[in-house]
Amino acid sequence: MGSQTVPEVIERYVAALNAHDSEQAASLYTEDAVVTQAVQTGNTFTGREEIAGWVGDNLAGLPDLEVTVGTVVQDGDRIAWEWTYSGSYTGQFPGAPEGEGQQVVLQGISVMEISDDGLIARETLYYDNLSFLMQIGVADTPTTPVSGSD
Repeated sequence: MGSQTVPEVIERYVAALNAHDSEQAASLYTEDAVVTQAVQTGNTFTGREEIAGWVGDNLAGLPDLEVTVGTVVQDGDRIAWEWTYSGSYTGQFPGAPEGEGQQVVLQGISVMEISDDGLIARETLYYDNLSFLMQIGVADTPTTPVSGSD
């Protein structure tokens, strides 16, 4: 990350995720926080209880989850940060088949709004959901034309 400063709330959030502590991660959100996965309609989680459940579901699918921080940009109460989410799919995500040890490496960006008391009030996540589904074996690899091919 070089010399960039990572806001404390991001450091604490990543530490909670890497400690596999869904309750600690959820405690970094305001009571009425909203998390939206922009890549999937209907994936919105409101309040700490739902957010803890969402984090818990991620940890159930990837029990060895590790999150790393890339570039962070902050402007007042807004933070945009790149993250890499990785682990072995040995558990199970809701609605997906049980994992068989597939390696998952997913890069994304979160845009957060931070409250006056330093907690996350809103988060929107952007990532390649098709890549994620392919990595856990739910979606087939699409055929894409390659530049310069006939």
